Amino acid sequence: MKNTFYLLLLYLNTILLFGKPTELIEWRSEFLKAVREESLSPNLMVRNLAIFSISVHDAVNSLEKKYHPYLKFHNHDLKTWDLNSVVAGCGSYLGKSLHPARAVNFEKLAYFTKRENSEVMDKSFLFGRQVARFMLQYRINDGATTTVTYIPRTSPGLWRRTPNFFRPPEQPHWRKVKTFAIKSLDDFMPQPPPHPTDKLFLDSLKEVKILGSKDSQIRSKEQTFIAQFWKDFSYTQTPPGHWNDIATELCKAEKYSLIEEARIFAMLNIALADSGIISWECKYRYHVWRPIHAIRHADQFPQSKKYANKEWDSLLESPAHPEYVSAHSFFSGTASTILAMIYGNDEYKFRVKSDQFPNQKREFNRFSSCAEEIGLSRLYGGIHYRFSNDRGIESGKKLGMFIYKQTLGPLTKSKK
Repeated sequence: MKNTFYLLLLYLNTILLFGKPTELIEWRSEFLKAVREESLSPNLMVRNLAIFSISVHDAVNSLEKKYHPYLKFHNHDLKTWDLNSVVAGCGSYLGKSLHPARAVNFEKLAYFTKRENSEVMDKSFLFGRQVARFMLQYRINDGATTTVTYIPRTSPGLWRRTPNFFRPPEQPHWRKVKTFAIKSLDDFMPQPPPHPTDKLFLDSLKEVKILGSKDSQIRSKEQTFIAQFWKDFSYTQTPPGHWNDIATELCKAEKYSLIEEARIFAMLNIALADSGIISWECKYRYHVWRPIHAIRHADQFPQSKKYANKEWDSLLESPAHPEYVSAHSFFSGTASTILAMIYGNDEYKFRVKSDQFPNQKREFNRFSSCAEEIGLSRLYGGIHYRFSNDRGIESGKKLGMFIYKQTLGPLTKSKK
């Protein structure tokens, strides 16, 4: 009786501290906590989350057999199984492998499924580990840890380190990382950016100078709030993490089954991971300078000379990579399309919070409306031109549609 009491107390403490860690949402939450604490880049964050999400999908799907797998492997001899233990096996192995500094946190989540000495749970857990190990091995040499030498550019119109911290370029190698679903980056690349002397560029330059200035007299309080709300810089869940939060709210509201939820997040994070690779190819192919330099050095082109202001500063700090295309917009075009296709309609009422403002939420009636606001947030923040946001969303939608149609589709039922 005494031992039973202590086991019950431990069970209740685990629930209070960690919620129900056997649920898939808790494992994603732990991965996002690691992202915040380690201040991972959006690309590395979503690469890791895609590996976890695919592992869970393939492991659970090999037992449920509802969708096409990502990798063809995962044979098993399980006659009965516990799906939550399978998920825990995936999460425990990948959490400790990808975020070793937080290994103890992933162990605590895994403990919940180990509390009973059940052969079914143990075998299910080990099967999840096996699938996760196979997936991680598949991505081990994908180029994520490669380093390349970036040659700085100082020609008018081209990106160079931005004030105030003049940080070195972030992840110039990411364009070479192995994609998750697509074969050709060029199939989804935005069109080349306008030249700094083109009318489209000049009109966009004028707009961002007025709206995105740190001391803008035109930008409204709500627009300023929108820029800050979607900032998603260091020590946050990052832009892909923000869309994972939105997808989580959808799954909770619609009460999807575990296999359906696993498929949704595998598809979403595959698409987001490829979005980042395409965006970084675009950035380091064209090397477009940020508004802060386009305005401060506008006198380097006769056509833009009248917009020159050596003291101009943006509301948000300019990220340390070339401007075109807006990756946040690309991520958003992709994710909004995936979620609309999964739900079956772009019209969906939802609310979303932000790491910057945890006690406030934005409300939307369409997934696409959310993506559009995110694109505008980069204009209001003074770090992107409108054409970069619009084209990012447009190309992201194209990618999202492709991923939805070509990846993890339902298995065709055989005719009797």
